[in-house]
Amino acid sequence: MTKKKTLFTLFTVSLFALALAAVPVFGAKIESDIPTEVKQAAEEGLALFQSKVSGNPTSYGYHDASEVKQTTLGEGYQIHYVNGQKLENDNKGSLLDISEAADVWEFTVDLNGQPKSFLTIAFEDGKYRVVEFGGNAAAYGDTMKKFKQKTNQKPILVKAGPAFYFVKKSGSDELVLPAVTEKQASILGLDDATSFKPSSEVVKMLKEIQKKNKGKRG
Repeated sequence: MTKKKTLFTLFTVSLFALALAAVPVFGAKIESDIPTEVKQAAEEGLALFQSKVSGNPTSYGYHDASEVKQTTLGEGYQIHYVNGQKLENDNKGSLLDISEAADVWEFTVDLNGQPKSFLTIAFEDGKYRVVEFGGNAAAYGDTMKKFKQKTNQKPILVKAGPAFYFVKKSGSDELVLPAVTEKQASILGLDDATSFKPSSEVVKMLKEIQKKNKGKRG
């Protein structure tokens, strides 16, 4: 039987519902290090994750409560959301130029050293807190591992709709490694989501999706 992968939202954060639309930005910028208060919130979030998920482990893809208790906090990256207006007006093909850093951080919950679930931290009501957890982080983890093997850089994490992209910036060159499942790759029209792509190719794909979505709404 296929285990259900549940995503649990603790708070209503409007930006999580946005797909290729203008997103709220909190003045954050690309940083290499995770702020102490963000890391602390993630550690507290892991404890909350373990407490909540232990009550219904199979719904989150775990065998039992004992396995949930073995989870550890994985790596975290600040999320940069694609701005829909910038995407629509773009003529440069830079994914980073059309993305804006938000005060939101994506961590993984690891099992035996491998990403298993997601843990999202955001600044709400004057403090950092976990706003969402769950899902299946396997493909995301595989992409992160591949990125590290191919580069000596820390990735810049971009999110457009439900999909994540790891970006490598070197001078004027910008390469993108999609962190998507096979199903997401098919929906996005990615023939090969396992290799680095020029940023312009990804931006072009996102523009096409945006046009299709606008057509459906019209």
